[in-house]
Amino acid sequence: DKFYAASFVGKKVVTTGSTLQLKNDGDEGEVLFKLDEDAAKVLVRVLDEKNNVIGEMWRDGMSGGAHQITWDGVALDGSPAVKGKY
Repeated sequence: DKFYAASFVGKKVVTTGSTLQLKNDGDEGEVLFKLDEDAAKVLVRVLDEKNNVIGEMWRDGMSGGAHQITWDGVALDGSPAVKGKY
């Protein structure tokens, strides 16, 4: 499984081998990723096991290096994400 972590203007950052496990529908999950350099705007996407985008989070002004943000467990359509691997 792969967890595609973040992209920002002109660049894309992808972590490999990372998964998020929701034990219950709508649980929060910690998303870990690394940026090679500072980014004015970052889009973090959460994908399901079939590589469908389930959630998105935007962040402004992030520095290069390791980051951790919390996904609220809410799918793009506003419903709680179902339990499982992401």
